Amino acid sequence: MSSDDSPSLLIREADPDDRDALVELLATAGWSPSRLAEWVPTATVLELYDPAFVVPRGAALVRSAGEATFELLALATDLEVDSSLVAERLVRAIGDILRRNGGVRVFVPVSDASLERLAPLLAVGFRFSSTGHDASAANIELQPDGKGELVWLDQEL
Repeated sequence: MSSDDSPSLLIREADPDDRDALVELLATAGWSPSRLAEWVPTATVLELYDPAFVVPRGAALVRSAGEATFELLALATDLEVDSSLVAERLVRAIGDILRRNGGVRVFVPVSDASLERLAPLLAVGFRFSSTGHDASAANIELQPDGKGELVWLDQEL
């Protein structure tokens, strides 16, 4: 599917009744269920949706880090179109919604510094800010030993 005929994706804060399905989508994408259980109570759950479909097409967790700064904790989509294009659109939409809610900066820790995970973030203007050791990797499937390098990216909104 080309970008010309890709779905019309919109993002909104999830309805409380839909949160469990969105968290399940994140878990299905490989995010650790225990980490999701830790994050969800303090995070805003965002839903990526196509108005033509009833089911959500993606999800993201963000939380305030103070001083108009937000942390992007997790994101996933179920779309099988050009995944990098969809990820870029999702990250752009998250930035837009955070900006509308007074955000001026967003950062994201990435525990798997693969090009597949970094490319969509870099494509929408995130920049490297630091690296460190990740003693409790958010995505256990990507870091089987629970340890690895953590790359921090940030972006001014």
